[in-house]
Amino acid sequence: MTTLLTCVKVTTTLLTCVKVTIMTMTRATRDEKLLITGAAGFTGHHAVIEAVKAGFSVRATDVSSRYYSAMFEALGVEFVKADLTQRDGLEVLLDGIDGVFHVAGIHDYSTPRELMVAVNVNAVENLCDACASAGVERFIHLSSAGVYGYDWHDKTPVKEDASKLTPPLNVYNETKWAGEQVVHRFAAQKGLKVTAIRPGAIYGTRSEYGIHNAVKHVYSERDKARITMLGSGDHIEGFVHVEDVCGAMIYAFDHDAMIGEAYNIADDSRLTTAEFFKFLSRELFGAEKPFLHVPIRVLIPIAATSQFFAKRMGTKPKLEKDTLHYMSCDRIWDNSKIKEAGFVLRHPDVLSGMKETLHWYKENGWLQG
Repeated sequence: MTTLLTCVKVTTTLLTCVKVTIMTMTRATRDEKLLITGAAGFTGHHAVIEAVKAGFSVRATDVSSRYYSAMFEALGVEFVKADLTQRDGLEVLLDGIDGVFHVAGIHDYSTPRELMVAVNVNAVENLCDACASAGVERFIHLSSAGVYGYDWHDKTPVKEDASKLTPPLNVYNETKWAGEQVVHRFAAQKGLKVTAIRPGAIYGTRSEYGIHNAVKHVYSERDKARITMLGSGDHIEGFVHVEDVCGAMIYAFDHDAMIGEAYNIADDSRLTTAEFFKFLSRELFGAEKPFLHVPIRVLIPIAATSQFFAKRMGTKPKLEKDTLHYMSCDRIWDNSKIKEAGFVLRHPDVLSGMKETLHWYKENGWLQG
């Protein structure tokens, strides 16, 4: 019953947001039709909204529409259910399509390796092969800044030509890098016109993972004197608003000079985890709270134990080793290349963008814990 009520609440919230979006947006009209994969996910459904606002006709696809069916209908978007890990029949998705925004992927560290490979690598291969067969040339691939690995500690912004997959690694890093190599292979062998977009930590309304977990963590400690901080908190995070990720994909589609290239997409902020948590504390509680720092080295065996029992019980671990690795390094992504291509960030400052996001969370009952 709780799950049902949550879905009803989310659906109602989405319909309200879509109505506001439709009422306030001025639609251009374009001849191109896009296929957007992963359309029932956080970034994917935002990509649908932004593409419609930009005037594209859109065919959305995912393994399920989840609670977005009403949103797609309100936007006039065609939804086709499909499993990209299965090659047969994918040409049907591409009928009448001028370009693909491949957003579908798994970013959940507790996902089994075989499923992560199936979605983040094999599905990319299947879709690229179908595009080549159907004659769809333009392919915008949503990759990840995770392709650079996590061994970055010198506060130097990481450029697109940096050495890749620097240990420590996880399955997500490996599969996103492998998936990106698939699209470039199809570009070389089949003439697919590809652009890879590598976002940092994506935030925005309706996020259910990543930065939203940080928000939920801080909010859950509202009655405590101190906020628990994993590690020192002095590492820098590379943020990006979901609307800028979607905007970068649209911009790449419109600019042939970006074909064959990979681009970081991140904002201009240079906040440490501690500074970000202080900001969240001010916004959520009206004042900063001190931190209770827990060393990463203490947490690693706890995370290992948590993952061991979660796997045996078929549940999600309370703490993941990969999250601890993520929290113990800098993630500063150089955004100069995409700026030099002419792209302008809509949300260059994470504090401003997060204020809007937190307001949405509060207004729509998404702060729990």
